[in-house]
Amino acid sequence: MGNPAIKVKRYSSDADYQKDANRMLKQGYVITGSTSEQPRSGCLRILTLGILFKPKPQLVVTYQRQEDKTN
Repeated sequence: MGNPAIKVKRYSSDADYQKDANRMLKQGYVITGSTSEQPRSGCLRILTLGILFKPKPQLVVTYQRQEDKTN
């Protein structure tokens, strides 16, 4: 028996998350954790937009799939 497959994905919108989460669940993955993260502003973003507009928060979700044990 091997290690479980683990994937970490980032979503910038709730619609993207909903679509992908349904697909991942159908593939046998379960959600083991989630958090919201505020990305850092890059140098170019600060120069062009100033510090008034921060990037949108991203949803970070961890999925895990166990190997089939019916062998």
